[in-house]
Amino acid sequence: FAAAPASCGPHWAAVKELLATAGTPHPLADRLLIAAFGTPVRYGWDSTGCKRLIHILHHRQPSDDSPWTTHPLFPPHAMKDVVNATWGDWVQAFAIAGTDVSTIPTRDSNGRFMELLERNLTSPEPSLDTRLIRPATMRDLCIRWKTGTRCHTDGLNLLLNYEPSGDTSPLGRPLETSLLGHGVATTCRWLPVHLKLIIEGLADTSTA
Repeated sequence: FAAAPASCGPHWAAVKELLATAGTPHPLADRLLIAAFGTPVRYGWDSTGCKRLIHILHHRQPSDDSPWTTHPLFPPHAMKDVVNATWGDWVQAFAIAGTDVSTIPTRDSNGRFMELLERNLTSPEPSLDTRLIRPATMRDLCIRWKTGTRCHTDGLNLLLNYEPSGDTSPLGRPLETSLLGHGVATTCRWLPVHLKLIIEGLADTSTA
């Protein structure tokens, strides 16, 4: 809350007061069920703050040796692989810490939030192919992109390799490759599958 500007208004102040006076974990935590679609791996989730957490991730494994990681984003993918979502959700893999682009009105506020959220994020060790990259922020980005991180540490990760449905987006792209592989999660075509997986995941207490 210290990172938020005073101009956030009365709603933000009310939320701050309610959370500050509530116990830890919040009394409603054991009733909160979260299903996240294509959420980038940015920060850890507070697993005590909810009853169940499920991640739905569009994923096409590049290797049998590491089925839970994606094709590294550094060196950069060929453009055809990005557009065709060859390795799944490119946006989810791309949008790691350091990729934010703020608008001018929100630049200062977002800068304070990033400083707060990433203050314990240590700089990764460079290798031969990243050591000379400048500035340091871009070098750290490239090092992290090399890991091919797809899965979250907290919660249940469901890796989905979508088969072509034959349906297309308003732009004429196959649904499964729309928005660089990131758009499939919100399509009505795949909604029944997603609901079924979420219900099964919420009911499976063995992965809690």
